[in-house]
Amino acid sequence: MGPLLPATARFHRQPNLVSAALADGVAVLDLPAASVLALNPTATAVWNLLDTPRSLEEIVEPLLARFAVSPARCREEVERLLSRLLADGLIAADDGAPGV
Repeated sequence: MGPLLPATARFHRQPNLVSAALADGVAVLDLPAASVLALNPTATAVWNLLDTPRSLEEIVEPLLARFAVSPARCREEVERLLSRLLADGLIAADDGAPGV
């Protein structure tokens, strides 16, 4: 079972980050923290979806269409990645209430 994320949360990138395309992914630069995170192609697909706030389901659905993976495995992996990105301060989660 993956990490528990708020059911109504909408995830998005933090605005103070810079990302740069790599040959097989993306490097996310957190300049204030002086850190870099390299994302593999699958994580890059998630990162690209986070350019606008999206729910967990709005992230999982396009990945299922793109990658050969079961819905349960996809959701678990996305939850794991979102939890890591949240812990690292690279993304934020809004409560998903209307108008947010």
